[in-house]
Amino acid sequence: MSSHHQPYYTPTPPPPAPKRAAWLFPVALTAALLAVGGTVFFLLTNGDEPEPVAALPEPATTTPAAPPAVPTPARGITTAADDETGNTVGVSCFLASNVGPRENFTIKPDRNGRHDFSPAWNAEGYFCDVIEVGGSQLEIVNPVSDREQTALRASEYADDDIASLFAICADVNPAEDFLKPGYQMTTAQVSELTGALVLCPDQPLSAKWRQLIQREDRPATAGGAVGDGPHRVGRLVKAGTYTAVDEDGCYWERQSGSGKVVESRFVAPGAKATVTVRTGDTLFLSAGCGEWRRAG
Repeated sequence: MSSHHQPYYTPTPPPPAPKRAAWLFPVALTAALLAVGGTVFFLLTNGDEPEPVAALPEPATTTPAAPPAVPTPARGITTAADDETGNTVGVSCFLASNVGPRENFTIKPDRNGRHDFSPAWNAEGYFCDVIEVGGSQLEIVNPVSDREQTALRASEYADDDIASLFAICADVNPAEDFLKPGYQMTTAQVSELTGALVLCPDQPLSAKWRQLIQREDRPATAGGAVGDGPHRVGRLVKAGTYTAVDEDGCYWERQSGSGKVVESRFVAPGAKATVTVRTGDTLFLSAGCGEWRRAG
């Protein structure tokens, strides 16, 4: 208990009589003044009851607006490159107009698996190398999409690395050794260029690539059928309609003599691959299609 704590009850003696009279006078005077004030108020208001004072409105409460909902992508719509559409690859190239430092470009696939090499093509990239895959500093590109897998099979590489195909596709140097007149392509180089055509069929130098590929004519398969690779029309491949038997991601082209593509198509695994070869075609090229059977 604290030292200043007082008792709960302390008897108080009655005050002296003169002091009681002294405090009663102010009380009586106050009562008289209140009576007079009430009479004046009554006369001024004619006896009407005073209007009630309107209560002040309560301050409005503001409810914070809910944050806007984040839209959810509809099914079947790809909002970013993923494993099904292909690798996002960074390449580093010298520029035709600049002998200085190399410049880096990002090669992204669209929702159909076609890679956009135009940043490197527009800048005239030369002697390109892969420096990044999927945002990581890597120099190896393992195929993940159907088109990339088909490009690997067409290239006939011994491993699962298609970085060289990305470098070839990005490079638009017309002075490459294999593009010089009289250069003799090996079978391995023809396969490599075929793999590059699967990956970037509209490359600016692709017409020259196709002219080189047309020098080769692959033989029939062990069963005597038309298989993958380049085939000159009129020899093993005759004009007519063909259907792929064992395709697993199939790319094919019909070419003219100048290296121009008459018709080309990439067929996803599980779909039926059919082509009609015309008499005027120079070369029929296929990759990942297996054997072809001619109707009739």
